[in-house]
Amino acid sequence: MEIVRIEYDLIFSTKDSYRELYEDWEYLFVGFVDGGVKDFCLTLYEFDALNQMWFPVAYSEPAENGLTTMIYQPVETKNYKVEVKVKEFYEGFTAARYGLIYVHE
Repeated sequence: MEIVRIEYDLIFSTKDSYRELYEDWEYLFVGFVDGGVKDFCLTLYEFDALNQMWFPVAYSEPAENGLTTMIYQPVETKNYKVEVKVKEFYEGFTAARYGLIYVHE
């Protein structure tokens, strides 16, 4: 396994991360958040050049203890977008820290 990207930042609702993913590689995406987040998710999007819009191709597993994962194997090499989305904060929180790791085999 090889880590190909790591992000760590503040999140207030959603964050987008862009990366070229290569066909025939299986990617594991690991997302984590701090204790201010009750629920969050990851969604992977592929760009449709014909319609000029992003469409979802993979979704993360349900978050558990501030951690979630998602696996995807692209059929062609192109740019993809990972959206990190906070679905719900705990009472009193409006921001949190998140991390996102891209790994491939």
